[in-house]
Amino acid sequence: MDYAYAEYFGIKGLTIWGGKYKGIKKAIWRPSDLLWDSDLRPEGMGIKFNHSPQSCNFSIFTNTGLWILNEVSSGADTLMFYIQQGVNWNITENISFKTAVAYYNTSSVKGATLKHSSRTNTLENGGLKYDYDVWAPSLELKLKNLTEFVPYITLFGDYINNPEPDDENQGYLVGLKFGDKEIKRFGNWQFKYMYRRLEKDAWLDVFPDSDAYGGRTGVKGHEVEFKFGLAKYLTLGLDYYHME
Repeated sequence: MDYAYAEYFGIKGLTIWGGKYKGIKKAIWRPSDLLWDSDLRPEGMGIKFNHSPQSCNFSIFTNTGLWILNEVSSGADTLMFYIQQGVNWNITENISFKTAVAYYNTSSVKGATLKHSSRTNTLENGGLKYDYDVWAPSLELKLKNLTEFVPYITLFGDYINNPEPDDENQGYLVGLKFGDKEIKRFGNWQFKYMYRRLEKDAWLDVFPDSDAYGGRTGVKGHEVEFKFGLAKYLTLGLDYYHME
């Protein structure tokens, strides 16, 4: 089964969910796929809260929860607790800025072997050598209604740091996207460029974008993506990676 979950909307801006969630994008905010492949469906429970103060041009949001990474028949399950705190600021009618800091805390990961691992994290006696209790700030700047030809530009980035290893413990991604905001009809287009560097033990090697060198850590490289609308429900997309 791909997903099965329940959601509760009891208070304005509050969502509580449990089960195998429909997608990683619904659980947390991620401006890029440096840390999270878009196909991932987290399993566990989570809380999302978004609050917009009256007469203010910003909102604050919080995403938190507990996910099951591996269920084992003997011993402790491997778990991840996370909390992400952020703000979305509409600076002007055409400029907005969004940023957040996430903290991921793992339990029973050191010494474990996770399913779907690309086997690029440092191992010791067949299991993971380190815990992955990491900090991950993100940001995104959007500019719209610029010109008729390029109506929309987004600058975005992600960073991660795992303090336990002494080296090979950081990662970052910087990106630029411009063109039309959405591909809805013929002639709409988007261009996106990203450069990423994800060191060996910065992050668990089961989560990153699987197209970027098979989701491995210890990689760096470029990605270029172009989309063009051919008709109302037809889009041509080209995605090129140069990774090492």
